[in-house]
Formats: sequence, C-alpha cells, structure tokens
Amino acid sequence: MIRTEQEFEQITEPFAIHLAHGVLTDDRIRTLFATAPVDGYEPVKVTDPEHDKQYAMNLLYLQEHNEPRPAAAGLSPAWAELLASLRSEEFVGWLERGTGLQLRELPTDIAIYTYRAGDFISVHKDKPYKAITAILYLNPEWPADGGGAYEVRTSPDPAVPPVRRIPPTGGQLLAFPPSETSWHSVSEVAAGVTQTRLTVQLEYWLVDNPKRRY
Repeated sequence: MIRTEQEFEQITEPFAIHLAHGVLTDDRIRTLFATAPVDGYEPVKVTDPEHDKQYAMNLLYLQEHNEPRPAAAGLSPAWAELLASLRSEEFVGWLERGTGLQLRELPTDIAIYTYRAGDFISVHKDKPYKAITAILYLNPEWPADGGGAYEVRTSPDPAVPPVRRIPPTGGQLLAFPPSETSWHSVSEVAAGVTQTRLTVQLEYWLVDNPKRRY
C-alpha cells in the first residue's frame, strides 16, 4: 500500500526531517479516512503549565512492543492492509534508506492519533531514547486556516515563531529523530474545524522502556 518508490526530501536545519510526499494514492487516503476506527481511543491531555510538555489529543494503539493490540483485530480491510504495509520489511527498508538509520530490530509502536478543534502539542524535542518518529497524514483535504500544522522551531520558547510550518497534507510521511535541537510542536486545531485531523504515528525506540508514553 505504501508507495516505497517515493523519494524523501531531506531537511537539515534546524534539525533533520525526512519528508516524503504521495506515499498513498488519493483513493487510498479517502478510503482510509472514511473507514478509520471510531471507538476505543484514549484521550490524552495535560494542560498544566508546570509540566514540560502540554498536549491534547486522542490515540488508539494498533501495536506496542512490536505486538499487535486488540484494536488491530477489528480494522476495516483498508486499515488492515495499511497496518500490514507499515509492519513490512519493504516499508522499514524504505524508511531505513531514507533516514540512514537502522530500525528493523527496534521496539516499535504504531498508533492512530486524532486531533479535534482545540487539540495541540506544545513545543518539545522528544525523548532521547527514541530513535525516530514517523507520521503518516491521512486527511484527504484540510483547510488552509485549520491549524494542526507540524511546526519546526529553533527554541523551546513558544514566543519564538516557528521557522517552518508543514500542514497535515494527506499522503505525506514526515520522519525525524530526536536531537538537542529538534524543537517542534503541533499547532492548535482551529475552532470551528469539524473535520478530525487523522494520522498514524510510528515510534522506533532505542530501549524497550515501558514508561515511554506521554
């Protein structure tokens, strides 16, 4: 399902980002969006300003510790095919070639993340024991003023504007390893947006840490 012939755009500043466009056809994106799971999501929310990271979103794990979770058994045919594609040797080999990292032996989580109006992630740089995060965007279309952009930043200070905003364009895959400079955020989904921002996120871990969640 994933079009592994697509090349990665390599962004190097202020940190490494590997961005591939068109990794799913438009028809696949529409089908996946229309048949996405609707139940079983875990709301995750922290808004305490004393916490080093604030966020609001919903997630549904399809795989943890390399093992399928119960939600994986109830997927639509299109989603079952997508999950199989993301777990395949072909996919991980493509991601390894595009990022220059060895990933296939690492503990891997795969989850669906949804964001609705008001949801966001504040500026952070990710956990140092994560090898890489890969985000697959699944909205067939998204309003230009809808928020929900991946914001590339140079500072942990939220008052410093992002140097780049990458909108949640369906069919693109964005991957980045954590570093001392990998400050990023997800801008708040705008009020009035009725569409759910839909992504699948893969996390490859350097250690099998049971406390690695948000």
